[in-house]
Amino acid sequence: MHSKRWGMNILLIIAFVAVISGILSQYHWRFPYGQELLSERFSTTKTIKQPSIITNQVAKQTAQLAIFRLPNETKLIFDYQAADSLQNEGGAPVTNATLIPGLRGTRSIITLSQQVGISGGLVPQGIAYSPKYIFISAYDGAYKVNSVIYVINRQTMRYEKTLVLHGQLHTGGIAYDADHQRLWVCGYSHREATLFSINLATIEHYQFKSQHQPIQYASLTYLPQLKRSSQVTYYQHRLYVGYFSKGDRGRLQAYKLNTNGFLAGRQSQTSKQFGRVSIATSPVLNQTCPTQIQGMTIVDGMILMSQSYGHQSSKLYVFKLSRRANAYTKSQALMIIKMPPMMEQIGNEDGQLYAVFESGGRRYRDKYGVGVDRILTFDLTTLLNNEVTQ
Repeated sequence: MHSKRWGMNILLIIAFVAVISGILSQYHWRFPYGQELLSERFSTTKTIKQPSIITNQVAKQTAQLAIFRLPNETKLIFDYQAADSLQNEGGAPVTNATLIPGLRGTRSIITLSQQVGISGGLVPQGIAYSPKYIFISAYDGAYKVNSVIYVINRQTMRYEKTLVLHGQLHTGGIAYDADHQRLWVCGYSHREATLFSINLATIEHYQFKSQHQPIQYASLTYLPQLKRSSQVTYYQHRLYVGYFSKGDRGRLQAYKLNTNGFLAGRQSQTSKQFGRVSIATSPVLNQTCPTQIQGMTIVDGMILMSQSYGHQSSKLYVFKLSRRANAYTKSQALMIIKMPPMMEQIGNEDGQLYAVFESGGRRYRDKYGVGVDRILTFDLTTLLNNEVTQ
């Protein structure tokens, strides 16, 4: 009797597992209706092995490689774009130019061992333009190697080099100050929000292949008024720095730069790795903003903020730029535009809005089976003249 009952229980367990497996096999996450950018199924490719020490053979595979290769995926990507702003006249085709390098594999420093290694788990976060380069920041979703910044030459539209940073920073925002030729990056040190900067001359001379060391910073500045620095943009000799909050309202502050292009504050020491180490004085602007803001940019008297968390649609908030208001609220938005999910930092250049999406990272591609592996650009005039969609 007991053996029959035991056999029946086993059959019930097998049947239950079969039913659950069938349900799970039919489940597949999709972008919300009208916003699916790529084919429903992720194009399977061979993954790069991740040795503890990189070899020359593996190094050749870490350059700018397309993850999505099917024709309908490419078509869907560019059908969504409002403009091909990265297409130079007589330059490289957009399909090659906009790819984010390093998503198949990136050489960096293994944080624990401090040896040179490779990870295929980099997640795009920030983007900034200089007259010569496009900078894209990323952190390792596998938490093995140091965070990086990819450098793309704007004239040739080719991947040029990778800047290896100190530690596993989230690198949620980056900004370029063309007036002082300096790149600013959001950071976190000793449980405090920071901004660190890298001189353009240092970037151009840096070669990780030969140095095998993180890049030298020009400055590191603590921001005691913020819990974290999550996004940053440069506008009219000011750095606007934002704090991402998952549930509560976020925070937006602005800091003036001095004549040397650094944040005004109290300098505490000079470091070989981090340059000028200082503490910022009180911000000249302190405002609240909507929750879950990932990036922002300022153009023509307006401040645009990208809101994203999880796999639901992102939103682009458009506000009138104000240096007097205490808060930017949803009800004050000039418009709210629905955007593809997982939109991170945004910026503007030559009348175009550009954006990167963390869905290009392996941790999200594997989870959802779809993602965006390149920069998306939108014509600002077209975008801002559209009907409001909330």
